[in-house]
Amino acid sequence: MEEPLLSGLVRARTSTRDIQPSELSHPSPPPTAEPPYSRRHPCLVRARSSPRDVHSSESSYSSPPPTTGSVHLPRETLIKYTESNVLERVPDENGKRLVGECKDSHELYWIVTERIKRLVRSMIQEADDLHRIDYCLPKFTHNNWEVTGNGLAVFKGLSTLKKTDQLVAQNYDNLHSVILKIIFRKFTMQQIPADFRSLLYLMKHERINNGYLIRNCAALIPLENRILFFMKAYEHISFHLARKDADMKEEIMKKLPYSKRWFEMLKGNHLLEYSLNYKTRDVSGSAEGFMEFYRDSNYHRMDKNFQILEVGGYEAEEFELLCLVKYPLYLTSLQEALHANGQLEGLRPHTLFSFDPSV
Repeated sequence: MEEPLLSGLVRARTSTRDIQPSELSHPSPPPTAEPPYSRRHPCLVRARSSPRDVHSSESSYSSPPPTTGSVHLPRETLIKYTESNVLERVPDENGKRLVGECKDSHELYWIVTERIKRLVRSMIQEADDLHRIDYCLPKFTHNNWEVTGNGLAVFKGLSTLKKTDQLVAQNYDNLHSVILKIIFRKFTMQQIPADFRSLLYLMKHERINNGYLIRNCAALIPLENRILFFMKAYEHISFHLARKDADMKEEIMKKLPYSKRWFEMLKGNHLLEYSLNYKTRDVSGSAEGFMEFYRDSNYHRMDKNFQILEVGGYEAEEFELLCLVKYPLYLTSLQEALHANGQLEGLRPHTLFSFDPSV
């Protein structure tokens, strides 16, 4: 049986001012506590009312536009919001290349923009928040979504259904279709970056009981925060698991990609070649060898700023982008291996998401 219409009430968009008790016809109950792993940045706290909190007499309720102070933020259709600035090409139209890349390199890369990461994650959150309280959305299309002035997606015109595995799968199937056919409608599957294709695969084939992994997928982490997740994972695996559960560490490490060819994939980039040759590296094909290289390269990523003639000056985020496009599946695979062994939630990757509307 369908429950009363929610129209996006699950989310408090950017401000606790969004939905005031006086705007409803009955007093709002206090928000329910979230599980420890769902704590988010203070500016992202949602109104945690359950579907039962909305009376049947309010089934035609439409949530007011989110506000910043007293200024109402407009909404857009999903089609309009994704008309442009979805993927960025490297080198770009002005010929700007990856930092450290040799001039004779002809490699072409595509990356997902930060605004689209934010959008996609908010869509996943909107569905997963309902799943957490044992509800699901009915079948939906892109027409059931709007985008707020802060770049967050909210659903509209949808009632809720009691949660079943079949409906959870349908929700992720619908999300997969909207992301692939609407958000990325102007691009081929080959142009969609590999880490995002990995996310789409999870949504299509491994969605049951994987809500935390999907909503916090490394493909969605803001570029500048990727190093924070890697360093937490590296320390946990190399120091905690190595001493307390060596078998689990081995299980995780053997699932990581690029072990046998990482040192070949960096050829043609001055910065990565310098890091490779800085000291004797394990290039025997071990996962540990690549993880140590990845750690050293990121930890010392600014050491050669203005120190290599062919590179010149660069920003930390440019080095992070370099790691992303050279080894796009490394962090997503690391997350999946940690999740499969019950180690991901303890690292709290959900704390790494910032939603700056200016991005």
